[in-house]
Order: sequence, then C-alpha cells, then structure tokens
Amino acid sequence: MSSGTFEATLWPSLIVPLNVVRSAYGSVNGRFFPYRQIITEAVFSIEEDTCLPSVELIERAFELWCQNPERLISLSDQSIWNLFDNNQSFSASFSSVFFHKVSDFKELQ
Repeated sequence: MSSGTFEATLWPSLIVPLNVVRSAYGSVNGRFFPYRQIITEAVFSIEEDTCLPSVELIERAFELWCQNPERLISLSDQSIWNLFDNNQSFSASFSSVFFHKVSDFKELQ
C-alpha cells in the first residue's frame, strides 16, 4: 500500500489490494485516467478535499458496483428542497465514486 496523501490507518483491513494513486494531471478528471498501477477491476476514486465516507457506505457502494460494473456508483448524492415551489431535485456528485478500470476515459471527461 502506498500512503499517498491519506493515512493508511484511515482505511479498514481489506481483502483486495489498496493503492493510493495521486493524479498526475492538473484537472479533477485526471483521477479517472486509466493508470497502469491499477490491477483490480474496481476503482474507488475520491477527491482530496472530500470527507472519507463511512466503511459501511463504501461497502454498500462496492456491492452495488459489483452488480452494475458498467456504471459509475457515486457515494454522495445531493438532494435539494426548493421551498419556493415545494419541489425536490437531485444532482449527481462524483467526489467519491466506484467505476470499472476499463471505462472509456473520454466518456468520463
């Protein structure tokens, strides 16, 4: 395990390899680049300024990804309730997300 900017003690014991790969690119989308160091099918990507999700949430998101490996599985959602017209809306956030390592990089940009 390489520590990157995250402390190894923040992560639970896992039965799969865990490597922290810092993006070599200047944009946020650089974290979706297909790095050669990634040997697992599942990739969990998290922005540096994002709070680490709970172990339970990570496990549930991973299980959902295993059932839908062709999809991006975001661990954060945003729900907004508009008091003016009494409607609720949702928006996607990909600050922490599971995806397949062979996802088309151009699609994710």
